[in-house]
Amino acid sequence: MSKKKLRTLALSCLAGWALALFTFAARGQTPRPAAEAPRRLTPQERRGKAIYQQGVSAGGGAIVALAGAVEVPASTLSCAGCHGAQGQGKTEAGITAGSLTWDSLLNPEGHRHPNGRRHKAFDEASLRRAITSGVDASGNVLAPIMPRYRMSETDLVDLISYLGRIGTDSGQGLTSESVLVGALLPLSGRSAGAGRAAREVLDAYFSTVNRGGGIYRRRVELRVLDGEQGRGDPCSRVRQLADEEQVFAILGDYDAGCGQKVARLMGEAGIPYLDLSAGTGPAGPAPGRYLFHLLPDVQSRARALVTHAARERGSGRARLVILYPEGAAEPSLVAAVEEQGRKEGYAETLKAGYGRERAAAARSLKALGGGGAADVLLLTAGGDEWPAVVRDLTSAKSVAALLLADPLDPREVLDAVAPGAAVAIYMTGYAAAPGDLSRAPEEYREFSKKHGLGFSHPAQRLAAYAAAKTFTEGLRIAGRDLSQEQFVGALESLRDFDTGAALRVSFGPERHAGSGPVHILKVDAKRKVLTSVPGPGGAD
Repeated sequence: MSKKKLRTLALSCLAGWALALFTFAARGQTPRPAAEAPRRLTPQERRGKAIYQQGVSAGGGAIVALAGAVEVPASTLSCAGCHGAQGQGKTEAGITAGSLTWDSLLNPEGHRHPNGRRHKAFDEASLRRAITSGVDASGNVLAPIMPRYRMSETDLVDLISYLGRIGTDSGQGLTSESVLVGALLPLSGRSAGAGRAAREVLDAYFSTVNRGGGIYRRRVELRVLDGEQGRGDPCSRVRQLADEEQVFAILGDYDAGCGQKVARLMGEAGIPYLDLSAGTGPAGPAPGRYLFHLLPDVQSRARALVTHAARERGSGRARLVILYPEGAAEPSLVAAVEEQGRKEGYAETLKAGYGRERAAAARSLKALGGGGAADVLLLTAGGDEWPAVVRDLTSAKSVAALLLADPLDPREVLDAVAPGAAVAIYMTGYAAAPGDLSRAPEEYREFSKKHGLGFSHPAQRLAAYAAAKTFTEGLRIAGRDLSQEQFVGALESLRDFDTGAALRVSFGPERHAGSGPVHILKVDAKRKVLTSVPGPGGAD
């Protein structure tokens, strides 16, 4: 049975279940006065919100919807799919899913339905039965096609906890007059200049939006935190923006080793994160519903590097070596690079894992045997041992070209290269070469000139411009009745969107990484500079 048909069947009696989906934040609680400002969601309510809106458990437990004899994941028939993100109710296929507001649900006179069925008001026990067993508060059986839900006791308690807030939860960081966006940028340490450059662009862009009346008359307010001040936890600033600052969404960079943790944090909080940098995670399904990367994923970048190196060598070198951290490499990523190597004519493709001790990668390379100089693709998976590995590889005579697919700090790469190294080094992960705005589109150059912006750190400036424009477009598509879920859906609808900053973005439900050409940089270790490689870098 198709998802559309399931939803149509479910909607035929949603009016009855709408009356079941009210709850009490605690037993015996009375309605909160309408004038009282809503408090922040508790962790339990956030988990319940994920179940209501997405049909997924924050704890990873299975949640199943049963529509008649058909059993499907609850994500196929989520509550919000029929009742709306804020439980406001909506009409679809001529059938109305009722409102879940306090006024409609806490009717002391009970409820009477168009088919004549009547029942008294629900309490917590009868609500549980309605959700899990399909009977109303008076014991009447709901229609068999009405979904019943099977979930753990913990998830059921979380869902009920959130349903008590559904009428007052408009989404954090959002009012009728403003939307609060957080920015996580390096404002101290070695990368402070890059962070300040990105902030300058974000400030200028959102100021322009606000002078034009905002988006649906909402001003965009920017809250910036220094990503370098991690309080001992590299992901703590992400948590601070989500939990303490209560932002609607986040733009910025995060520590390379935080990808999975950020995806989990954003999932629990229900907050979109638009990453200005290139991710280190694998290609394929999105790592989390709320995490988006502007630049192509690591698989696309690695394949592009292999293609470029093969075309540079011509008929010379015939070996490709893939080095990756032991226990941290994604098998699908390594397999994709192997396939690209064969496609580009490498006679031999070898792979090896390396440990965390110094020179481990060089020993791994030596253990692979002779056969002439090799092009080496080094994957770091966000680890911190890569500078020593780069030094070892660039001092090895058996390495002809070193390919770096992860978004590493260019200055740290230059510092890590062995003195006098003759190895050709190529890297990806940036929209432009540091110090080079020649590739910037006319749109960005005009914007920069109009606002008197600087020229330093062009890669970070272009990424910030792309993020600000993409964020604003997401707000526009999501519409006046904005929510985090609608915003995520808006981003997922983008196809070949021109960010105006040398990046085009195409997202989708199963793809949250940019799909544009890969920008390859050549590292000149002697002159201590990086230059853009002419022409598109994307692999075929």
